[in-house]
Amino acid sequence: MPADHSAAVLARASVAYGLMESAFNVVIARKYEGAAVADASVLGQRRLAALNRALALLENAPPALQEHLTLDVLCTAVTLDYVRFRLPQLLPAQRYPQLHAWLAQALLQPHLHATRFEG
Repeated sequence: MPADHSAAVLARASVAYGLMESAFNVVIARKYEGAAVADASVLGQRRLAALNRALALLENAPPALQEHLTLDVLCTAVTLDYVRFRLPQLLPAQRYPQLHAWLAQALLQPHLHATRFEG
């Protein structure tokens, strides 16, 4: 894999990783503090802002789905599936139509389909 392609894959994977960290922290804070308190705090506002920035970035430029799975695709698919499962109100289809379509396509891959979140 060319170095510039590797750098781009890692950059996109880092966006997904940051989104996952923000989502985990929102879920945990809401569990222990309640959604109203957790989301109203300065830290809660920063978490939600980071989550929204990452979702907007991915909506505008999702990783390319290819025959062979790349790290950025894997991280993004797992992260979006987690957000869709645990925080669905933060990932509405009308606000993020490309991400919903992208995730539906990504989850058709057998290894992602077999490990998707189910509620």
